[in-house]
Amino acid sequence: MALNWKSTGSEVQNLIEAAEDDSQEQGNLITLRDSVVWATLAVGFPGKEWSITEKNWREFFQRVYQWERLIGSYRTSPEGPIYLTPEEIHMCIGIYTNSGNKTAAQWKKDMDLRWKEHANEKLRLYDREQRESKCESEEAA
Repeated sequence: MALNWKSTGSEVQNLIEAAEDDSQEQGNLITLRDSVVWATLAVGFPGKEWSITEKNWREFFQRVYQWERLIGSYRTSPEGPIYLTPEEIHMCIGIYTNSGNKTAAQWKKDMDLRWKEHANEKLRLYDREQRESKCESEEAA
């Protein structure tokens, strides 16, 4: 299924249109909007609406915050990651996508699974390093 989205009427879209004379600012705002659109695929929408609303934006931010800390930020700069902020998510109220909803229980289950996968990857790396170290020790002996 293709991702469909709309940002008409959101503060960020209004700022994008107003920044037409400042290509740097307009580019930053477009990157912000696009990052939030893609984030909806990962975190889903709390509640029944398929958009960021005044009612759900705080929970949406909490989910994005958790997701970015686990997987990584949607934006980067030469100085490092640029994490989405509450102010930026609030600016995106009105963005709609067809990414669907996730209940709080679904979100918690999904995050629990992701954290376990992340931890297991660390354990696999540790085990591999231990095996390689053991082989090197045996070869030296």
